[in-house]
Formats: sequence, structure tokens, C-alpha cells
Amino acid sequence: MRHYGEPPLEIKQQIDPNSKLSFNMHSIIYYPFEQTWSDSIQTSVTPEKASSLFNVTIHSISFKVLEPKMKNRNWVTSSLVTDKHNKKYFVLAGGVSDRNSISKIQIYDIQQETWLQLKEPSEMEEEDEDITYLTKDRWAHAACVIPSISTSHIYLFGGWDGNCQYSDVYKFRLSKRDIVSVKTSGNGFSFRGGLSATAYQNSAIIFGGACCKGGPYEYYNDVYIFNAETNEWNGPLVCQGTPPAPRSQHGAVIVEDYLVIIGGYDGTQLFNDVHVLNLQNNTWKQLKPNANSNWPLPMKGLEQSEFRVYPAAFATVLLPSKKQVLVYGFVKTKNRNNPCAYIINLDSLNWTRIDEFEVPPLQLSTGCLVDDNHVYIFGEGEKYGELINITLPSM
Repeated sequence: MRHYGEPPLEIKQQIDPNSKLSFNMHSIIYYPFEQTWSDSIQTSVTPEKASSLFNVTIHSISFKVLEPKMKNRNWVTSSLVTDKHNKKYFVLAGGVSDRNSISKIQIYDIQQETWLQLKEPSEMEEEDEDITYLTKDRWAHAACVIPSISTSHIYLFGGWDGNCQYSDVYKFRLSKRDIVSVKTSGNGFSFRGGLSATAYQNSAIIFGGACCKGGPYEYYNDVYIFNAETNEWNGPLVCQGTPPAPRSQHGAVIVEDYLVIIGGYDGTQLFNDVHVLNLQNNTWKQLKPNANSNWPLPMKGLEQSEFRVYPAAFATVLLPSKKQVLVYGFVKTKNRNNPCAYIINLDSLNWTRIDEFEVPPLQLSTGCLVDDNHVYIFGEGEKYGELINITLPSM
């Protein structure tokens, strides 16, 4: 077994790509979530498949800024939905802009490369007034699509509106372009924002968040499960192992039967750690990066003002391999915000910084995978809200 500090073993053999010969590859797999090895696995590999089998590391990505640009807004969520014709849309929900503006649902038609507009508040009937996410502000909420229930619905959880904090559930329906309140039962999460929601089977897994209590914020590390078939809550889960420290504005993805939590903020520091929750036995485990990782350093000693939230949120996107996570954010320096991107390999526990990524510095970014080769990320730019299309190398 290779020691983590040693270089990888490489065996090179010239093979005619037109050859009909194949070779057998014997391998064993290490599962970092469980810290166990698999039995020996034999795979028959033809020359034409060899390059795609071994070339799985992303070292560079490209991007373009999509037009038209829109008014700056932050604390939004992004989701990918599809209609009955399997046409894809990138949807922004909630958020605030210039403090006094009206929050809306914004829909980007990926095929037509244009923003669609919902009806203006002035066009609505009187009984339609004060609709959360449309004419009534909501921000720092969580959102997710649960494909086993519907690929055209977005579930929206909790959040703030500048006056109150919430623990409610709403649903955006693409076909009707509307928002409906979801009546739930069971023990759900308490009032909070900065939480995460990730789809797992027929449910949404809620983790963390923060609540302002008279000025100071209280942070959470509890887990709740929302069953979208029955609209029932289960929680807080009783978990084993050592959970992540309480936090908000973290990244969260689901990999098979594991909830992966990345980074976050607790009022005094920005985390750079990675934790996984085994959803089969509700056990937490921290994943420590290998010695060769170029991972970001934590930021400590931050000061939190009462009734104010430090803008720490970043985009976290699970890539098609299901073994790599794209993390996009920015690093604050004295004169500017410097954008940065990392790829986390969940098998090797290696962080790789993508240095050739000179995108606009987007604050409070959010994003999602739109197909096997493209990621959309939206964030607050210097003058406008920027939507960028990141092209991943073919794997």
C-alpha cells in the first residue's frame, strides 16, 4: 500500500488504440468514509477506454459570463428544474438587493440563454399580495429539488426577511410559475437562516443554520429530515460520532448514502473542514485532507456585529463523477475580493486549487450542475448580479 507521502506508482505501456486486445486490471478500492478496503476487483479494459478510465482529475476549467446581466442580489438560492418536455431552467429564489427591493423568482432558460420574467406585483390580483419569495422578502433560506418527487418543484426552507426568522416550507412549481405554502407535521427545525437542504431519496436533509436572538446569533449543527411524500418532519436525528461544530453558510452535498458538509461560519471563524454523516446509521466522521492538499486555511478572529451577518456563503457543486466537489468562493484581501475555486476529491481527500480561474469576484455565490460538462454559478458582482457558465473538461 502506498504511503500518503510517496508519489503514485505509474506503469506505462504503448498500446495500439486500434488493437482489439484488452487487458485485465486488478484493483482494490479504499472507502474513506468507512476507512475500509474492498476485495480485489477485476476489470477488463480495452485501449479505447483506458484514457477515460484513468483521466479523472480536473486541473483547469473555463467559463463565460452569460448575458443579460441583472440587478445585484444576494442571499439567493439556485436550483435546476426541468419541465414536462425535459427542458432545463436555472432558477434563483429569494434574496435581497439594495435593501428596499422586492424579492422575486428569477428563471433562466438554459436553451434560449435568457431570463424569463414572472408577472410584476402590479399585475397581480389583490388577493395575491404579500406572497413570500414574490412580493415579500425571504433570504438566507435553503432550497433543493427532490427528483424522486418532481424535477419541476423546488422546496424552500426557513430563512430571514429582515424582521423575522422562519422555519416554514414553501414549494415553487415550474408549470404554474407560482409559490405555495406546504403544510407539514412532526417536529421540524427551529427558526433559522444559513441552513442547507440536500435531496436524499424522497426527502430533504436539513443541517445547521443560525438564529438571531436579541442581537447575537446562535448556531446549530442538528439534522432534520423532511419527507416530501408525506410532508412529515423527523428530527432532530440522534447521531453517533463527533458532529461538525455548529455553523451556518456551509456547503452540503449528498454522495450515495452520505451527507457531506464543507466549511461554514460560526460568528468568529470560517471553517475549512469536511465532515460526513452516514445516513444509514446516522454516524458522523471528519475527513482530514491528505498531506499534499492545497487546501484553504481557516479564517479565525472574525468579529460579528449584532443583527448583522458576515457574508461567508459559497457555491458547492457535486460533479458528474460523484467523487469530486467544486467549491467556488472568494478570498478577501486588503484591496479586493479574489475569486478562487477548488476541487475536492472525496476518494483521495485531496484539495486542488484551480489557479487558471480568473472569473469576476462573486460574493455569496450559489450554483448547480446543469449537465455533465457545465456548472452555472450566480453571485453578487461589483455592479451587477453575474451568472457564469463554467465548462468542465470532458472526463
